Formats: sequence, structure tokens, C-alpha cells
Amino acid sequence: MDDGTKTFSDLPLEEARRQRRRMDEYHSRHSFENKLTYPGYKFVQVHYVLCELDRVLPQARQLKIIESLEKYIDGKVAVHSIAAGHLPFVSQPSETLQLLQEIAKN
Repeated sequence: MDDGTKTFSDLPLEEARRQRRRMDEYHSRHSFENKLTYPGYKFVQVHYVLCELDRVLPQARQLKIIESLEKYIDGKVAVHSIAAGHLPFVSQPSETLQLLQEIAKN
């Protein structure tokens, strides 16, 4: 099991471990444990935030996910890159917010 050094690879060691411990309390398991009831992504423009420093899902794997998703939705995914690890909203909250605000404007 990851002690946080992989999931939060772009944070200092002790902060990565602290954030990993917090995941048990705040991580949503619903999306993993329950069946999808409404595939909203089929009806809107899909955006993907590609995390360039992600050690959980390396960039090549993320690109395969995007490719598969484009086939599934029969359309293009708007890809936005950020120089961050797996959870940029934790390690780079300001940059992530700025990126999401840009996406929301379009």
C-alpha cells in the first residue's frame, strides 16, 4: 500500500504521509463501489486534467485513458496539463483552481 510517497509524490515526505492518512477519512469510495446511474459525460464537453508528474497514473497511461474515453463518447476530450502529481488539488490548489476557472469560462 502507498504510504503517500507515490500518490503525493510532489509534496515533501512528511506532508505526503499526512495527506495519505487523511484520505481514509475524506476519499469518496462511492464512485468505486457503486454502479454508475447517469453517464453525464456523454452529454457535455469532457475535460481531462493531465497530471504531468503523476506516479500513480503515468502520463502514457493517462493518454491511453483519454484515447479510450474519446472512443467511448465518440468525441474529443479537451486535455489540460498541469505540472503536478496525482492529486493537484492537494499539492497545487491555487494552480488547480486557476485551471478549473479557465475550463469553466469555455
